[in-house]
Amino acid sequence: MCLQEYDLVEVQVHPLAPCVPLSEQTGDGDELIRLHTVALPSTEDLAPPIRASTYVFKFVDSLEVDLWDFDDFVKNSASRWFDYEEDEE
Repeated sequence: MCLQEYDLVEVQVHPLAPCVPLSEQTGDGDELIRLHTVALPSTEDLAPPIRASTYVFKFVDSLEVDLWDFDDFVKNSASRWFDYEEDEE
C-alpha cells in the first residue's frame, strides 16, 4: 500500500457483531465472510456507533470500474495492508 494515495480519517461505524480484539480471534476468518451474507439490521436496530479509523483513497478518478470481491481481496491483496509475514511450515 502506498500511503501517499490514502488519507487516514476517523469515522463512526455501527458494529454488526461483537467487537473482539484481533489477538483474541479464534477462527479462520469465516465469521467475516458470514457477515457479508446476512441482511443488515434496520437503522433503529443497529448497535451504537464506535470510533474507527479507515483509509480513504484520494484519487477517485483512477479507480477501476469493477465489483469489489472480499474473497479476491483476501487472497490477492490483503497481505499488502498488514505488517506481518505468513508462517512458513
